[in-house]
Amino acid sequence: MEGDQRPRGSQLFSQSLPLLEQAIPFLIGKNGKSIQRITKLTETQIHISETPVTSVGQTWRYATIRGELKNIARAKQLLVLYHSRWCIMSAGTDHGVKGVDSKPEETPD
Repeated sequence: MEGDQRPRGSQLFSQSLPLLEQAIPFLIGKNGKSIQRITKLTETQIHISETPVTSVGQTWRYATIRGELKNIARAKQLLVLYHSRWCIMSAGTDHGVKGVDSKPEETPD
C-alpha cells in the first residue's frame, strides 16, 4: 500500500531486532537495495540505529520495524535470513562473530 493508506481499523506497531554491526552494510545492500526490497515486500518501514550498543561481547545496531504485526513478523524473518547469510559468508574471515568459533571442529577419520 502506498503512503499511509491501510485498511480501516488496522494498527501500526514497532518492534526492534538486534543485528551485528558488521552485518549492517550487507543488510542494507548496495545503494540500499536490499533493505528497500525488504520494506517493499513487507510493507514496513525499517530504521537502522546509528548508535552501536555493546553487549555479550558483540557490537550491535538495532533495526526498528514499523507496520502491521504480520508484516513486521515477515520483515524480521527476512532480516534474520539476510543476517544468517552474512554470518555464513563471513565464517573463517576476520569479519565474523568475535568470540565464536565459526569453523567446524575437525573429526578424526
